[in-house]
Amino acid sequence: MLVRHLANAGVMIEGSKKIIIDGLCDETGLYPKTDEEDKNKIISAIEPFNDIALMIFTHEHPDHFEEEAVSEFLRRNKDAYALMNVEAYLRIDADRKTKRRIIVPEIETLKSLRFDFLGSSIEVFSLVHDGGKEFSDVVNFAFIIEMDGKRILHTGDAAFNESNYSSLDSKGNIDLMIAPFPNVGVPTARKNVKNYIDPAQIMAVHFPIPEYDIYGWAKSTKENYQKSPQLLNGVVFADNIGEEIIL
Repeated sequence: MLVRHLANAGVMIEGSKKIIIDGLCDETGLYPKTDEEDKNKIISAIEPFNDIALMIFTHEHPDHFEEEAVSEFLRRNKDAYALMNVEAYLRIDADRKTKRRIIVPEIETLKSLRFDFLGSSIEVFSLVHDGGKEFSDVVNFAFIIEMDGKRILHTGDAAFNESNYSSLDSKGNIDLMIAPFPNVGVPTARKNVKNYIDPAQIMAVHFPIPEYDIYGWAKSTKENYQKSPQLLNGVVFADNIGEEIIL
């Protein structure tokens, strides 16, 4: 199984099925958007983005979700499904038949819903978005995808606190965790990841565009991680688009 970093927090998981998470996202001025060539290939189903079975979005913020591109993808790829929250769904410009292929779970905060998708298991968690009151109304989904004997967790923009991560109930049972870089750079976050998830590998994503990283977040994240690397296994810093992990 191959996991490829596409943009910001976006990845493609390629195993017996191809699943993209947050892979069509827009420019925000701080975080990288989907490369135009990759975006066009995804929408047009050109290799390696042919036969996408499921397009997942953690939430509706533009650095995770570009509504026009997602709408066009669904209109063109009539065998593909999508999964997103209600706010993202309301922004999709498509006919009723196309919208029937969009899964919109309704889940209480810190609860989850599991379902089967073409032989794979997907558990959707509603976790509190990082950033406090400013984002308290955002429904942020995290996902545990079980496919081909591997379990992959994508946290979206979940706050890296005890209540969020303890609700996952998956300690020592995650092959790859995909999460924003503070999860490996902030000491309290690292401890929560270790205590409640303890993944075999981590892909750290959501790094700012280098020229806009005025606070040196990428550099400080790597330096802070090196102070106690024994806490977390196999960290890959996806601060450049195109990083890949083979599971």
